[in-house]
Parts: sequence; C-alpha cells; structure tokens
Amino acid sequence: MMAIPRGIAAAYRDAFANRRIAFASPAVAAVGGLILFYGTGFAVEGLPGATHGAAILAGLALAVLGMVVGIGIAWRRADIPADHRSTEIGDRPLLVLAAVLTMIGIAALVLYLIRIGYLPIFMSSVEQGRVEAANRGGSQLRVLSLVALPGTWLMIAVAVSRGSRRLLAVAVAAVAIVVCLQLATANRSNAFLTVEVGLLVGLLVGGFRRLTPRLLLAIAGIGAALVFAAGIVGAYRLEHSPETWNNPDIKRAAQAHDYVALTELALRLYLIVPVQNTDYTMDAVPAHLSWRLGYTYVQPLLTALPGHQTTFDQDLKAALHQVYAGGGTVPSLLGESYANFGPPGWLVVPLLLGFLLAWLYRSALARNDPAWWALYAYAIVAVLNANLSGLSVASVFPLIGTIVLAFAAAGLPVLLSAIQRLR
Repeated sequence: MMAIPRGIAAAYRDAFANRRIAFASPAVAAVGGLILFYGTGFAVEGLPGATHGAAILAGLALAVLGMVVGIGIAWRRADIPADHRSTEIGDRPLLVLAAVLTMIGIAALVLYLIRIGYLPIFMSSVEQGRVEAANRGGSQLRVLSLVALPGTWLMIAVAVSRGSRRLLAVAVAAVAIVVCLQLATANRSNAFLTVEVGLLVGLLVGGFRRLTPRLLLAIAGIGAALVFAAGIVGAYRLEHSPETWNNPDIKRAAQAHDYVALTELALRLYLIVPVQNTDYTMDAVPAHLSWRLGYTYVQPLLTALPGHQTTFDQDLKAALHQVYAGGGTVPSLLGESYANFGPPGWLVVPLLLGFLLAWLYRSALARNDPAWWALYAYAIVAVLNANLSGLSVASVFPLIGTIVLAFAAAGLPVLLSAIQRLR
C-alpha cells in the first residue's frame, strides 16, 4: 500500500524538479485542469441548486483523489524500456503517413462542404443550421475528414524533431488549412483542437518540457487567448442565430452588434458548462435515462452507420425536454462518469485516466520519439477538454485520434520491422 503514496510523491517531485515545472506532466496538467475547469464553473455559476451542488463538489474531490492515485500507481511501475525502433527505418515513413492522413482529411472535408452546397459559417442561422448541414454533408465524409488532425500533428512532430524550418512551414500551412475548413463548418471544437495539440506537440518534441514560472505564465497566456478566441467564435454564432435570442441579454447585444457583450456572454456560457451540465446529467440519470454502463464511450461509433443514430448529448437533451438551437447537451467529465457508473464513476474513471496518462507520459519520456509525443499530447489535451464535453460523447474523433496516433507510435515501427525481416 505504501507504493501508491511513494508513486504520488515521485510524480510531484518530478513535476517540480530543478525549479522548473513539467507543465505537461499529468500530475500538473490533468489534475490542475480538473480543479481549474470545475473551480471556474463554480466561481461563475455558483452552486447549481440545493439538489446536486454538494454532490458535485464531492464528485470533484473524488475525481481529484482518483486521478492522483492513478498517477501514483503508474509512476511506481518498473522503468519503461527505451523504444526498439530500428534506426534504419527513420522517420520518413512517419512523415509519409502524416502527409497521407492530412491530404485524405482535407479532401474529405472539401467534398463534405461541396455536398452541403454552401459554407455553414455564413448561414443566417448558424447554431441550428450547422447541425442540419452536418446531416446533409453525411457522417462518412465528416468522420473521414478528421484524420487530417492527427496527420498535421505528426507532421509537426517530424518537422520539429528534424529541425527543418521548411517542413515546419508546410506543417503550419496544413494546420491553417484544416483550421479554416473546420471553422467553415461552423464547429469550433475541432479547429481549436488542431491548434492546441499542434502547439503542445511542437513544445514537447522540441524539448520544452520543463518551464520556468515565467515561461509557464506565457503558455497560460496563450491558453487564455485560445479560450478568448473560442468566445469570439461563440459570439459570432450567437449574433447569427436569432433562435438563441430568447435570452434577453443575448438579444439585446446581438441586435446592437455589441461583440464585447456577446463575447462575454459566450465565454460565460462556456465556463459554466462543467458544473451546469453535470447538474443536468444528474437530473436525467437515472430518472429519465438508465445507467449507461460505459455505453457513451462507444456510442459515437454508431453515427458512422447508415440511418439516424443519436449520441449521448442528444439523448440528454431529449430526456430533459430542452429546446434550444444547436447540438445536444454535453455532460462534462463528471457528468459522463456519473451517467455511466453512478457516484463510483467519479473515483474510478479519473483513476483510470490518471494511470493511462502517467503511463503514456513516462513512455514518451523513455522513448523520446515524435510519434509518442504526438500521442501523449493528444491524450492530455483530450482529457483536459473532456472536463467540458466528456471523453467520448458527441464525436467519434477521440477514438479515431487515439487509434491513428497509437498506430503511428507503436504499430508502424513493428509493421515496418516485420516487412524488413521478410525481405
């Protein structure tokens, strides 16, 4: 039993060694993000009513405990051996994979927009129109377009690893194209995810894994700027979605074209999601929806099948009889954990996430390989974003991104080595 406290102590000694902060360590990023997201939600929203406010606070405490324990367990395992990647293989196959993924994803997204026939971002009713446009474009092309995201991340990882400015310029251009096309669909999450993971991959592969407090503040400033940019996109969507004007504050600001007020309203709506939507989820489960028992984590896969398939956020919206423009009600990490496993989920799910993140982080440190850093960068950003949306609720991408990057990190070297042996 003493191994867990020792593992926790070792993880935090490593995180704050030599007066520099390992900002991407799960002991810092994942635990800190969990506290920051829900703490901010409580600060902005306050306790969400007498029924669930205390329970959500207890759930947050359990989640932090679970994640820290999971990190401690993984940290006490035996040292992870260095990668046995053949030096003859090099990173060229990884670059080819990155380029193919990027080109396929961009082509699919262009075809998706052509099938829709217009750019959803310029519709007169953006919030509801983007959902209807997604149905018109088709789930198959939409899903296929998402492979461009890991493609750009792998391209950045190889470019930084090689120290090639020319290749990095190409990678940045690819990121810009993917971001613009994703924004054209009027969905901001994938666009911002492309940038967030790309920046983190560049830092980790480039060796900027421990930062002074001053540099860490600069990184935090970039993060705040991305959040503010998301608020600006949200403000645009509010102004161009008259069906959302049932809120008098939104209506007043939209009619006055007051982007400052709209951005403030959009940011507030964004920041209260973790607490507010956990509260919604506890209203719905199990009173209106049965316990999900892990189903939400695979449910988005069904959207790629023919016919109309729902995701948990849509189920939640319908169960609560909510009427508003746009997609569904995302449950947040605590809400999704509760919907699947009840209050024990608040401890168990973060514990498993903490263990997995710590294992991936130590694996990337031991191998110091661009593909492993890309895999870890996506994993930690996905878990941070899950505080808002949940791990796998409204999109199939978390599964796609994980599979593609895991193949690039572990499967591709094995495959190429096997081919070499056959020769």
